[in-house]
Amino acid sequence: MGYINKGRRDILIIPKLENIDFINKVRREYDSLYKILPPHITLAYPFEDDISNIELKSKLEEFFSKIEPFDIEVGNIHSIYDKYIDEFFIMLDVLQGKDEICGIHDLIYKEILPEVDISKYNYFPHITLGSSDDREVPYSLDNNIKGRVNKILVEEIGDEEESIKLFEIDLGKEK
Repeated sequence: MGYINKGRRDILIIPKLENIDFINKVRREYDSLYKILPPHITLAYPFEDDISNIELKSKLEEFFSKIEPFDIEVGNIHSIYDKYIDEFFIMLDVLQGKDEICGIHDLIYKEILPEVDISKYNYFPHITLGSSDDREVPYSLDNNIKGRVNKILVEEIGDEEESIKLFEIDLGKEK
C-alpha cells in the first residue's frame, strides 16, 4: 500500500484499557503498525496545516485542560470494507464514551484545526485492530473492554510509517 500520510500529524487517544492482552493478540496478527503505535482512538485524522508544533501543543493544552478524564467501553468486533485500499479493517467500536469523543473530535476541527476539510469523512470512534483481505473476523469478544481516557498523543507519521511522538497532553484533573 502506498503510504500517503507521511509527514502529517494526527491526534490520538491512548486509552488505559483493562484487557489489553486480547487487543494486542489480534493486532499482532492483523496490524502492521502493532509495534509502532499502541491501541488508540483517532481524534483528528492525519492532517497538514501551517500551525507549528509549539502552537499546536499550546492550543491543545488549553483545550484539554477543560476536559475531565472519562470512562470508555469498547466492544462489537467487526470489519468494514475500505474501497481505497481494497481491504477490510477490523475494529472495536467505542460504546460508552462515544458521545464525549465525538464532541471532542468536532471541537478540535472547529477550534484548533478549522482550515482542515473533513467533509469526506464519517467519524465514528473505534480502535482499529488491523486489516485483512477477508470480511470474516476469526475472533469474538465475550465481554466488552473497559478503560479510561486521560491522555492524548500527538504524533507525526514518518517516512517509513513510523510514529514520531511529538507530545502528550493530560486531560483536566483526575479526581
